Amino acid sequence: MLDKIKELLGEELSKQVTEKLGTVELAIFNDGSVVNADKHDLLKAEHKTLQDQYAESNKKIEDITNVAGESDTLKEQLKILGEEYNTFKADTTKREANFNKGTVLKELLRKNFNPDAVDLLANTFNLDELILNEAGQIVDADSKIKTLAESKPSLKLVEVIEGTPPVDKNNPSKVDTSKMTDEEYFAYKKKEE
Repeated sequence: MLDKIKELLGEELSKQVTEKLGTVELAIFNDGSVVNADKHDLLKAEHKTLQDQYAESNKKIEDITNVAGESDTLKEQLKILGEEYNTFKADTTKREANFNKGTVLKELLRKNFNPDAVDLLANTFNLDELILNEAGQIVDADSKIKTLAESKPSLKLVEVIEGTPPVDKNNPSKVDTSKMTDEEYFAYKKKEE
């Protein structure tokens, strides 16, 4: 894993990443997204369970088909089982698609908002309504991020603005924060700490 990070980021950045991660183990998906290794193992186990259920359903359908013959009861059971199977397959496909959408969405949110608020913000989206294009990106992502930033401005990442803050004319040693924008104020407060 660390070799992959070093390969992608270079020696200097990989050293910084390794220091920040400490003992946290990560897994990299084929699409380049990164998740906690424990979460990856849990998702992998869940996927294995779904595959086993899928194989079991196929076996049941095959067994019933072989035995069915002319029996109306068995034909009805086969029809019901086929409907259950189709429902299960559709649900599995939807869950996998929503997982992929959620991964892309959280990465997009990490780039634009406070990292501590990513999960909270991700829950404001209905994954069923999001569409991924062929490149694996959310369609109309800029518009969605802009709308979210307008509704939750306090969670947006703030760029630190260098320079001298405005001074109170009545008391030159005191900074006049009343004329600052929110971004300037937060940058000023962060600089004071």
